Parts: sequence; structure tokens; C-alpha cells
Amino acid sequence: MIIDLDRYIETGKKAEFDRRARGLTLALGFFDGMHLGHGALMDACLRQSARDGSVPAVLLLEPHPLRVLAEGGGSIRTLNGLREKIYFIRRRGVGRMFLKAFDREFARLAPEAFVQRYLVDLLGVRNVVVGFNYRFGARGMGTPGLLEHLAQQYDFGLRVVQPVYVDDRLVSSTLIREKVEAGDMEAAARLMGHPHLFAGRVAEGNRLGRQWGFPTANLPLDPTVLTPPLGVYAARVEIAPPAPAGGAGDASGGGGAGDASGGGGEAGVDWAGDGSGGGASRDRAGGSGEGAGADVGAAAGYRAVVNIGTRPTVAPDRPDVTLEAHLLDFDGDLYGQEIRVFILKHMRNERRFEDTDALKAQVMRDIATAREVLTL
Repeated sequence: MIIDLDRYIETGKKAEFDRRARGLTLALGFFDGMHLGHGALMDACLRQSARDGSVPAVLLLEPHPLRVLAEGGGSIRTLNGLREKIYFIRRRGVGRMFLKAFDREFARLAPEAFVQRYLVDLLGVRNVVVGFNYRFGARGMGTPGLLEHLAQQYDFGLRVVQPVYVDDRLVSSTLIREKVEAGDMEAAARLMGHPHLFAGRVAEGNRLGRQWGFPTANLPLDPTVLTPPLGVYAARVEIAPPAPAGGAGDASGGGGAGDASGGGGEAGVDWAGDGSGGGASRDRAGGSGEGAGADVGAAAGYRAVVNIGTRPTVAPDRPDVTLEAHLLDFDGDLYGQEIRVFILKHMRNERRFEDTDALKAQVMRDIATAREVLTL
């Protein structure tokens, strides 16, 4: 279940909300992209919930605070979009998420006011879990030390999770971003605990790949999410299972055509809060599970060759970056289906070929290389 806090407040459902939200163990953080440090945070949240019977939950801020506050923040790209974050949080075992719009008004809120207004008065938390370097409130003045004082004042538990290191380096979004930007997808995966992921609904393409004998699934890319260097990658693609009857959601958390960039509704959010759908342009989630793996579901997986680039040979006048995935040993039509593309290994840089025959020959070599890479 994903609940929009602002919508609850606007619709005056606070009393109903209080009854549903009491007894939370709430994980707090910016969650630029889910990595091993965030995994430790989720695990601590789940352990505390198991001990005292509280409900594990996460508070997500969208968009990322730096996109609102930093000079030139509009150009900042996060490791994961909202859809991917929802997927990883659910896969970790936390089924309830609260979504709060981050804007300048919210950013001006004093740390003490944030705790009282949201954590105590609205959510009625039983426990809060944060990372060792968590900051909150106006100008980032809130620290774990201040939160410990406020936890004693308002009588809720606090757990501060210590840093996670890999090869003697602190796991951080900054370090992971460096690896992704360099195309070192294996190193990025070690730090994240999973491969770099793009998730969404397959869009209509020009079907050139199908004409040439290797059809591709075209996945629109969110411009606010970090992409690795343009090139060809070995990957794994999962086809999300169909949504349950009566639900518009899917295994990645996506509710429909909307995405984390705000173009048509964030993925998988129960915007109205009462299951009524709430808003013509926003999609509601299909599931309402609270437990481990809620709404993640089993997915069919395939090895794949993925091109991330501008397709300079066939579309030299279109500079937009696209993702095209050719699933090995798959026969079917993926248009309109939800897929998850896990980027495993960089194979070569994108280049322009003399003609389409040369391109087709290279694609066949890429497929052969991917088969070797993905069987190691």
C-alpha cells in the first residue's frame, strides 16, 4: 500500500488515517537509489517490527530534495526513479510506503515541526529507523542526535543504522553514481546489492528489429534517472506478471502510464487513500499487501542484449536516448507490458555504422557475445 500524505490531509481523512497508521516502525531517508546501506535500513525496520508487532513502513520524498534545493538541481539525475524504488522496497519486504511531495514550503519546516507534525501527530510512529548521516528539516539542521532527543520527548523508539562498507569504501549514492557513469555495472551492482534497473511499460517502436529478425522491447527512459554510458549491454529482463483482477498496479509498483517524473501519475500510489482511485490523471495501486514481498510477484526472466543510445545509424536526426532490449530465446509481443531491465555488463560503446547491413551484422555479434557473457 502506498499512501499520499498530502492527499490524506487535503481530503480531511485524518481520523481514518490515524486508525490505519498507528503502530508504525518508519524508515526515513532520501533514497536516491536503493543500495546496501538502504538495505540495512530496511532490515533494521523489519527486525524491529518483528520484535514488537508494529507495521514496517517507509517515508519517500518526491522529487529528491536536491532537485528542489540545489542550484541547477533540475539537472540532477537520481539512481532510481520512483517505480524502481517501490519495486526494491517491496522486494526487501516492506509493503507500506508513505509518499510526501518535497517542495520549498516543506523544506522550510523546522526539524522539530517535522517530527511533531508528521511523525507524531499524523503518523503516530512507534519507532523510527534512520541512517548514521540522516539529515532532516530546514537547512538539514536535524541530525540523529536531535532525533534521539525528540524521540525521548514524544516517546517513540529510535534506531540509528551504522554505515556499510564494501572493499573498505563507504557505500553511498555518490560512489555508485561514479561507477554507473563509468559503465562499471558490476562494481555498481556490488554496492547496490542488485544490478542497475530500469522499469516501465514497453512502448511502440519502429519495429525495425522485428523486420531484421531480432525484435526489441522499447522502454521509455525517465530523463531524471541516471543512465550508464551510451552503448550495448548484457542484461536480464523480467516480464512482470499481470495485475490481479480489479487492480491497475503491477509487480514493479506501476499503476499505468504514469512515471516518477510526474508526467502522468506516480507509479502504484493509492492517491485517494480509500481505494476510490482519486484523480483523473493518477493511477491507483493494484495491491494493498503489508508483508514481505507484497506486490512483487513472480516474473518470467530472460537473458537480453540492451542498447542504450540515440540509434545514430537508423535515426541520426533524433538525439533522444532510448532503451531497446532484445530478449534471447523469447517469442512473443511485449507491447504495453511491464518489464524490468537489469543492466549487467557493458559490452561495447554505441557507434554509427556505414549502413544497416553493417549494423545488423554487429547486432548478431552482440547477441553471440551476450550469450557467452550471460552463461559465465
